[in-house]
Amino acid sequence: MCVKSWKRWKPKATRGLRVRIAGILAVEIAALMLCYWLVSRRTPGGPTPIYQGLSYQCIEMPGDGATSGLAYIVEADLSVAGIEPWVTPKDPEAVADGWTFTTRFATSLAREQSLAVVINACLFSREAGLPVAGKRAKAGDTTIADGEVSQGNVYTHLLWFEADNTAHIELNWPASTDVLARARWAVGAPHVLLSER
Repeated sequence: MCVKSWKRWKPKATRGLRVRIAGILAVEIAALMLCYWLVSRRTPGGPTPIYQGLSYQCIEMPGDGATSGLAYIVEADLSVAGIEPWVTPKDPEAVADGWTFTTRFATSLAREQSLAVVINACLFSREAGLPVAGKRAKAGDTTIADGEVSQGNVYTHLLWFEADNTAHIELNWPASTDVLARARWAVGAPHVLLSER
């Protein structure tokens, strides 16, 4: 007598059904991703108040190559009470390990520091591995947090603020020792785009 094993026996229709279900799921996932992109994508728009003394806008950059695309602008009125810049300070534990900072999620940083706007303002290098919070990092550009200088690339322009929130742009590189001494907050960038408004 010959008995077939139920473990080995699979109807041929099951394999085709699995392929059809996988195909339908793939199409549905792609359609959901397209809908999410269409709904959440940014488009140019005028200034939108987001907080007293803060407004946000998205503008289309003219040109091609490196100067084309969308620019996201947050305009801050530093004369409004409670509005001031803030730059991530050095992390003593990271400094002890030969780094400067520990990476953080922007949302948790905003919550912990009561920040209305968070911007990743300068380039940085980080430990190898997945780009998650908790990795050690070094600033690629010079930053100043509450008067403490974190020296990244000295060949960067500085957007810097005095203790009274007076804003300046240092176009000379490296920044002078006078600027580094007077700045309370600063972020560096290799390129600066200035606009008259």
